This record gives sequence, C-alpha cells and structure tokens, in this order.
Amino acid sequence: MNAFLLGPFLIKIDWLFLFISALIAALIIKTNTKNNLSFQNEVFNVMINIVIIFVLIYKFSSLLFSPEIIFGNFKTILYVTGGKSGAILGFVCGLFIWHGKYPRVN
Repeated sequence: MNAFLLGPFLIKIDWLFLFISALIAALIIKTNTKNNLSFQNEVFNVMINIVIIFVLIYKFSSLLFSPEIIFGNFKTILYVTGGKSGAILGFVCGLFIWHGKYPRVN
C-alpha cells in the first residue's frame, strides 16, 4: 500500500507528491513574476479557481456517473469519490476554465 498514517488520516504518497509539486510550481511562478504583481495575482486567482472546481467536480461526479449509489442513502456522497472518470471530467473542465480566463502578459 502506497500510503502512510498521519494521526487519523491515511495519506497516499501520490497525493503527497502532487501537493509538493504544486507548491514548487507556485513558488517558481511567484519568483518569476515578482516584478508584475497584478499578473501574479491573476494567475494565482485562476489557479485557485481551477483547483476548487476540479475538487468539486471530482467529488460530486458520482452523482452523474453512478446515481444509483446515492439514491439509497444520500450521506454516501461524503464517502464516494468520482474515480478516474470524475478526475478526467474535472481536468477537462479545469482546462476549459484555464483556456478562457488565463491572464495575458501585456
């Protein structure tokens, strides 16, 4: 199993590496755009919006792909994730948002 326990939480190594790489990417963007603060703020706002939308779509895509799980007990939505199809749908929606709102350098 590629996970470890941190208190009561079971953390997957893949998610930890993803989080660390996102932090490193954010630091690189921050250092490379330190002279243009308005551009930096726009980039980070778009990135945060994309992450939030990805997580929401990933989490609630089980309503779209397998609604029969939810009909029995609605609390199951707290325990069920979207799986690969939900991750792909969230990624595609994030790309659409990024394509439409990514700030341009003047």
